Amino acid sequence: MSPARGQRRAAFALALGGALAAAGGEARTPAPASGTAAGVPADATPEQTRIMRTIPVEFHESIALAETFGRLMFAHDRAAWLATELVGARKLRKLKGGEGWLITDLEEAQFRVTWFGQVDGERRALLDIDVDVPAWKALPDTERWHKTGRPLTDEELALARAQRDAVGREWLRCSNGYNTVSFPVTDDEHRMIHVYLLAGDTDDTPVHLGGDHRFRYEADGATLIDAFSNTNSCINHPPRKGKKKDGEALMVTHLKSPAPTEFHFFRMLNYRLPIYVMTVDNRMIWIAESTGFRIVDDGKGKTD
Repeated sequence: MSPARGQRRAAFALALGGALAAAGGEARTPAPASGTAAGVPADATPEQTRIMRTIPVEFHESIALAETFGRLMFAHDRAAWLATELVGARKLRKLKGGEGWLITDLEEAQFRVTWFGQVDGERRALLDIDVDVPAWKALPDTERWHKTGRPLTDEELALARAQRDAVGREWLRCSNGYNTVSFPVTDDEHRMIHVYLLAGDTDDTPVHLGGDHRFRYEADGATLIDAFSNTNSCINHPPRKGKKKDGEALMVTHLKSPAPTEFHFFRMLNYRLPIYVMTVDNRMIWIAESTGFRIVDDGKGKTD
């Protein structure tokens, strides 16, 4: 399973740069984990090589996907935040019929942030702004308001349709505000859409490690394939004050899968703090840090 071509390139080329460096942690070479692959293909990427050498074989795919999707979520969320800052919340509130926002990968290391909504009973684009992702900068000269609405492309319509369906369903809410991220994904030539609902926070609200959700839709955005909640309940840490201190980290117990998920990786990037994850099924302790996931305790008495 992988993001669509442009999205995949953006995830690795962009989020692995300055955004990841800001998340804390230094590059390191962990010792090989028990049960890891003996050989690594000559054409393997550095990320693939690290995972194959340090993560048990049965978790290779899930960890690779968790890191990839976590980076994409962070890149989309940050791009939307930058575009929102440029426009200003007051002006955005004036969008009549506004329903949400979505992102299109323009390639050439740029995202287009589009606010969409209803115009005369039809879902259309209301505002477009492009973001230079390597520079993490919204581009003022690309701001385009559409008084009568711009027709959405087929891909934009599918993303918007999936988002609105996900938002309208029943799910655990752990924040007064939620951010939405969606992007196309291909799994063995099966195209689909991932929609993420992420508990929003500010400097004065708790640090959220619960209440995040993923919905998978068919490529048309109309048919729900499945839904996954990362936690069974809300998990909140006290609000953070000031800059990160050396040695500061977050800890969470994870019940829903035998390995950490993209939500743990996204939260690590978002809060710029390492996150320790204990997976209850196998009693393993993992850490999400800027260089990727690694195992701290394999649940069998072997520690890093």
